[in-house]
Amino acid sequence: TDVPIGNGYSVEEIEIKQQYIQPEKQTADVHWNTVSELTFNNVLKRGNVEVVKSSEDGFISDVKFRLHGTASNGESVDLQATTNAEGKALFTNVLVGTYTVEELETKKHYIVPSSQTVAVESGKTVTKRFNNVLKRGAVEITKTSEDGAVSGIKFRLHGTATNGETVDLQATTNAEGKAIF
Repeated sequence: TDVPIGNGYSVEEIEIKQQYIQPEKQTADVHWNTVSELTFNNVLKRGNVEVVKSSEDGFISDVKFRLHGTASNGESVDLQATTNAEGKALFTNVLVGTYTVEELETKKHYIVPSSQTVAVESGKTVTKRFNNVLKRGAVEITKTSEDGAVSGIKFRLHGTATNGETVDLQATTNAEGKAIF
């Protein structure tokens, strides 16, 4: 009610909270005895998180991931994504904030990879990499013999691992009669 009449006044929001995208400036024409109305809408900042999966045995598709935590505006976020044939999972339009990303339902033949922290930034895609390493153990053979001949004896271990991998290994005993696979 106290603006002199005129055309092309520039109007902009000058104090905006960090979690919002700066609204565009607008133009207002002021006429005598009327009110010019403008609307400014605050839109929360968002970004993307890409998870890239690798594994020792090449199985990278259909792996589930969870992104969870609290956005910078205080909103709780809990999302899931699944890797495609290239081992990539994408969380899109995630509110800006710091989150935890973790692999879900890791198959029993892998060491569970550690969860990772990710800071989502406005308009950017942040990449996190997860690698599955096969769980491994060992077999130790102790060779005994009535006549003490225990060195240089060959053994073969073969079969199928939990992940379906064919295993066919050989080991030879040392001077103490020990062979380790």
